[in-house]
Amino acid sequence: LEFRRVLFRSEASRKDAGNISYDFGPATGETPAGEPRVFAFIERWESQQALEAHMATEHFGTAVKTWEPLLAAELDVRIFEM
Repeated sequence: LEFRRVLFRSEASRKDAGNISYDFGPATGETPAGEPRVFAFIERWESQQALEAHMATEHFGTAVKTWEPLLAAELDVRIFEM
């Protein structure tokens, strides 16, 4: 699965300043072939500023350009404060 291969390249993001945790995996649903339909990033950042800095990195921009054409729908981004 190309999408999964691309998204598992998360080591650079885990090393970004302010990253607490950065995980990716199937969230829900399967295709008829048994492959996941929905994936989720579960990320924890020390602050909104750390998240914004991560989103401005070259590796984040490259990742988005690589996997965006593989999406069936726009990203559903939700930010929660704890």
